[in-house]
This record gives sequence, C-alpha cells and structure tokens, in this order.
Amino acid sequence: MKLILGVLFLFISFEIFSEEFTGKVVSISDGDTIKVLNSENRQIKVRLFEIDAPEMSQSFGKKSKSKLSDLIFKKNVKVVFSEKDQFGRTLGIIYLDGLNINEEMIRTGFVWVYKHAKKKNLRDLQDEAKKNKFGLWSETNPTPPWEYRKENKSR
Repeated sequence: MKLILGVLFLFISFEIFSEEFTGKVVSISDGDTIKVLNSENRQIKVRLFEIDAPEMSQSFGKKSKSKLSDLIFKKNVKVVFSEKDQFGRTLGIIYLDGLNINEEMIRTGFVWVYKHAKKKNLRDLQDEAKKNKFGLWSETNPTPPWEYRKENKSR
C-alpha cells in the first residue's frame, strides 16, 4: 500500500502542489529566464518550466529573449511554481492576464519543449509551430539548446 501511494505521489501534477506569487518582471536574461520583483520588493529568478530556449550565442537566442521581453517585460505577472532547479532558480509557469507565457513561447516557435517535459499538450504545441515553420522552426534543422551546450562545452 505504501508503495502504491508513493508511486501515485510521483505522478501528481505540477499544479497541485504549487504555490504562486505575483510581481513585476524587471529583467529578461534569455528566452527562458526572468527576474520578478515580488510584493516584498525581492527579486526572484525564475526559469520558465518545461521549456528550453536557444542559448544567446545560438541562432534565435536573441530573438527568443526579445519575444519573451515583448510579452512580459515591465508587466505584472503571476508565477506558479513548486520547486527550484539545480542552480537555485524557481521553476515556474508564467501567466499574464490568464495567458500561459510558457505555452505562448512554444506556440510561437521561440523555444523547445524541455526534453524531459511530461505534458503532451506542450509537444502538440511544438509540433504545430514546426508544421507552420514559426520562429526557430523556419530553419531547416535547428539545433536544440541541450545539444548546442554539449557541443560547445568542450571548446
């Protein structure tokens, strides 16, 4: 019984155990990382959950950052989160007036779905962006950021 409960716990969705806060976006680092000034006047670094943006030195890196900036810079957003990554960044889903910004970045073709993402709808959004050749999908064979980082690590 304990084993069954433990397994079920692992599959409970991100949103069930999540917390949230609102704040103003004060910095855009790249296409998947921002800083939000919360109500306590603290800056919180947030990595957009389940997406991976091109590196800044990579094709579409600057365009990805610019797209995210156009969407949310200096705007008040809601951040839904449940954990931190290995670098101490809050992993979050960003909402602006009800619009899921993480999904919007996928839909418009400026990021990849994170290779370990579990939500099928994200892959569907990416497939649609590919089909329509939106953003980075306008290139013949774009290199995913995790491959780009691996290739450029040894240099």
